[in-house]
Amino acid sequence: MYLAFYNGEHSVTFGSKNSWTDWHLVPSSRPVFAPPKPKTDYVDIPGMNGSLDLSEAVSGRPVYNNRQGSFDFYADVQYKDKSSWIKLYSEIMAYLHGRKLEAYLDDEPYYRYIGRFEVDSWKSGDGNSITINYDVYPYKMEPSWSNEDWLWDPFDFENGVIRNFKSLTVKGSLSVSIPKTQDWSAPTITVKSTDGSGMNLSYNGKTYHLKDGVNRNPNLLVKNSDTIFTFTGNGTVSMRMRGGVL
Repeated sequence: MYLAFYNGEHSVTFGSKNSWTDWHLVPSSRPVFAPPKPKTDYVDIPGMNGSLDLSEAVSGRPVYNNRQGSFDFYADVQYKDKSSWIKLYSEIMAYLHGRKLEAYLDDEPYYRYIGRFEVDSWKSGDGNSITINYDVYPYKMEPSWSNEDWLWDPFDFENGVIRNFKSLTVKGSLSVSIPKTQDWSAPTITVKSTDGSGMNLSYNGKTYHLKDGVNRNPNLLVKNSDTIFTFTGNGTVSMRMRGGVL
């Protein structure tokens, strides 16, 4: 039977629980998160051919609904001497059902999918199976925040992006190159100046004053091209952001 030859390939990790290592679930097909559907807004105007497309009128770019779908698994209920499927079902429900988690595919370990998961249904019998639904953010995100300690172990040397913006020292002036992201992001910037007066930040031909402490300005967007932030002052700055791709 298929279960006898399965060794954990193509598994899914939900939070800290792996579908095979922790629950001995076998995917019925290779898991993949469904693509997000674009948010569209068409207005029908009498006398006009077609419709007026206002989908990008506010954002200036395509925006998307959450990714929604499900994973179907077969369950090896004899795993760890489990006497019945209901024990495994309750264990998965207790950990997963209704919780907001970060998940990743073992086939794609670098990116994280963030959202809510729920147990949809369970079928017992010769082919015990379980369905897990997901409703996650449209973009798959980089595994760590830019102001966290940098870890090489999960880094993807082929597709990964380095964002190491923790406690950067500013002595007079510092220019920081920020790699692009498809999921546009305004970094949260924490300033600690030596004299308490804050710092200035130059971006896209404009200058913004940053106070000591936490700053977040929606005008300071990192978009789908590399961005330069130039800080003027003395002290340290940290930037918290996380890039994403479709």
